[in-house]
Amino acid sequence: MKTTIQKSLFLALCYYALLLAGCIKDQCNCPPVQNGKFNYTELNAANLSFTIQSDTAFSNKLSTADTVEQGQYGFRLRLDYKILACAAPKKRSWINSAYACDCVQSQFFIVDSITGISIRTLTDLDASYLAGSDITDYFKALEYSYTPQKIVYYNALTPGQLNGPHDPSMTGTLQRDLYLKTAVPGKRELAFEISITFASGNKMTAKTRPVFLK
Repeated sequence: MKTTIQKSLFLALCYYALLLAGCIKDQCNCPPVQNGKFNYTELNAANLSFTIQSDTAFSNKLSTADTVEQGQYGFRLRLDYKILACAAPKKRSWINSAYACDCVQSQFFIVDSITGISIRTLTDLDASYLAGSDITDYFKALEYSYTPQKIVYYNALTPGQLNGPHDPSMTGTLQRDLYLKTAVPGKRELAFEISITFASGNKMTAKTRPVFLK
């Protein structure tokens, strides 16, 4: 009799556990995981003007103006990419979903990885950096830092950052906004060439539109 009751209790617990798992699964509503491969296909650059409004805020916009104020120049780097292959979607098991809503993200991995990135000036910036000089370190990205709470510059052009993996929900374009952090003496024309090299030996280049620094 005792054994029969124990079996009945065990079956009941299993039944309710399955019901609970189904409820949690519905609440998580995790999409199928789908991984794939991609390659970059095109590189473009467009001028930006930006303003640091305070320690905690900045703004920028695309610019077609012929002039730019000192300390307000940047450019937007756009890397278009093409999906080469997609793996079959994988469904999450109810066991994983039953314990936490930690949906696994789909990812695309690069085939021909980036091995080098450089920015060269097409005009003379000063006596040390003449036309053709590598000035990659002159450009940084901006972001809001929570520790400390302020706007900070950081390096956004490492191969590791651009190689991904990427989220399939992205539009097919990777975008980076870069700003001329180092002051350039005097009034002069600015124009830059951005080059990206790949493991295969392929290379992409883009040039910014010339603009006069006031």
